[in-house]
Amino acid sequence: MDVSISDNNNSSDSIINNISKCPTHNKQFKFICYKCNELLCSKCINTHLQLKGADHYCQHIDEISSNLSSHFKEGGVVNSSDHMKKRVDNLWQNINHSSNSLSNLEQKENEITKYYAELHEYLRVEELRLKKPILADKESVAHNIKDSLVELQSYFSIYSWNNHYQNNLNKANHIIDNNNSNCFKEVEEKSLVSQINETDSSLNERQSLLEFLEENSDLFGMEGVGKVQSSRRDSKDTIDPILFQVYQYNEKYKIEEVPSPFLINQYTITRSDDLDEIFGDILEESIVMHIKTPEEASIEKRLMSQKSIDELSQSMIQQSNIGHSESERIKKTYIFSTNMDEGATLIDITDPNNINSESIEYFYSSKYTFNSVVSVGEFVYVFGGGKDIKNQSKYFRYSTKDRKPVKGDFRSEINGVAGGRSISVCFDGQNYIYLINGHDCSTNKYHRRIDRFNLKNMGFEKFYSFPENQDQRNHVFSFFYKDILYTMMDHGHKIYAFCPDTKVLSHLPNKNIDEICAACTDGAGNLYILMKNPNNVEGFCRLNIDTNNIEKLQLPKDIEFGDSMLYHEGVIYLIGGKDYKNHTYSVEKKQWSTFFENDTSIRKMCGSAIVNIN
Repeated sequence: MDVSISDNNNSSDSIINNISKCPTHNKQFKFICYKCNELLCSKCINTHLQLKGADHYCQHIDEISSNLSSHFKEGGVVNSSDHMKKRVDNLWQNINHSSNSLSNLEQKENEITKYYAELHEYLRVEELRLKKPILADKESVAHNIKDSLVELQSYFSIYSWNNHYQNNLNKANHIIDNNNSNCFKEVEEKSLVSQINETDSSLNERQSLLEFLEENSDLFGMEGVGKVQSSRRDSKDTIDPILFQVYQYNEKYKIEEVPSPFLINQYTITRSDDLDEIFGDILEESIVMHIKTPEEASIEKRLMSQKSIDELSQSMIQQSNIGHSESERIKKTYIFSTNMDEGATLIDITDPNNINSESIEYFYSSKYTFNSVVSVGEFVYVFGGGKDIKNQSKYFRYSTKDRKPVKGDFRSEINGVAGGRSISVCFDGQNYIYLINGHDCSTNKYHRRIDRFNLKNMGFEKFYSFPENQDQRNHVFSFFYKDILYTMMDHGHKIYAFCPDTKVLSHLPNKNIDEICAACTDGAGNLYILMKNPNNVEGFCRLNIDTNNIEKLQLPKDIEFGDSMLYHEGVIYLIGGKDYKNHTYSVEKKQWSTFFENDTSIRKMCGSAIVNIN
């Protein structure tokens, strides 16, 4: 009997007690159907699958428990047969993807904020630039007003003194205390400095001097005039007080000099009537945000990827020479095959019936580069390797079109990431070459990394580290398919699948692959694998990435070994050099044959790449 569990107000313990056994067979539930979410006993399951169909996946509790126990110990690697484990890793992949999306949204938000902050700063600076001469003139005019008011107050102190003196003339004689003769300075400091700003703002509102004086009587009255001492007037020893103050005033301000008005620059502000509309249009055009749906972004990414591949994998089509009968030159296809000692060989495979070759000389050993050579357009990149330990931290780029290493890129340092020998490399079809693992001969340890090389700025960057609990050795072959990086070690019965966008690692288990010595792909999801046991070639197969199905293929006994295997237009090229010979395999005919039989170079542990040149 099938039992479905629905959420209700009962406790979990009550639910377990009520349905712990199958009511039909009185047996404990041992299985769950994920599609129906039904619990089954060992007798129910067969009937359930017969009625529902094979697409209803049921799992035993022991298998669930075992998988749950080992899931996180395996570093989150997906076993394709476990629904719960796949679900957890899909959730984690979704979290990573969403986290990257959130970071991207925050980056775009910050770009907009930064743009308008820069715009605000520009407007502020422009405002200050325009106001600067006006502010300078304002300061000068304000200073002139203060000076004139101070003098005016000094004058009215004399005026007040005279009135006061005349009123008290009959009462007593007055003298000025010479120690307090600097009364005008005291007046300026005491009254005007603290009140002049308010006075300035009221000046334009006054129509006469009298009105202004009445409004500011506290500034122009008797207060702050200076201390006066009274005594009997002695005509021999004293000066008339009014005369003395006039003397001081004239000494400071020169009465006969006519004060001239302060002249300032004349400012005219011109503003366009349609400025708001013009300014708005400029702002709208200065920064534009385009919004793409996920579907549009996916389509564009595929189109851009194909465009990048076309641009990077082909040279520009050249026009024929004048008088040439052909409108285009024939595309040439080469195998760039490195040598164990120094240099490489360029093997022309354009015409399978007419194989030609030419030697390439450069002083760089290519031993331990069997998986470290990759082509991008006309260029071939070789990373690490070499007999000399110093070579493992270097790389170089070779132009097959110019037939020489690119100047400045020969034996360049691998900076920022680890070098090594037997670094598995592959091109993502866009902007990066990925570097997987590799062996450090100085420490005799394998790297546990996925790093990448930027083709635009020629820089290296660290990108991902394999979990510590996973055994890592040389990765024999790596490639991209549907934006996923696939890479395989020389043993382990599995192929790693790595998503660069989310940095989520999973694997495709397959017990039929192990002890891999060489591999290649047709770019359409088919992987061709050559296996050894332990040093002799034992098996040859084709594995489909989409279905994980494997097909055994024919392998002649005369093929002893091979490190570099390439795919081009339905033909597989196995490069063995003079020791192990060079072979081809026709995918259509399923037949092996030899080619480039006069090869004189040792190519064991040396890499190769297909190059197309127009």
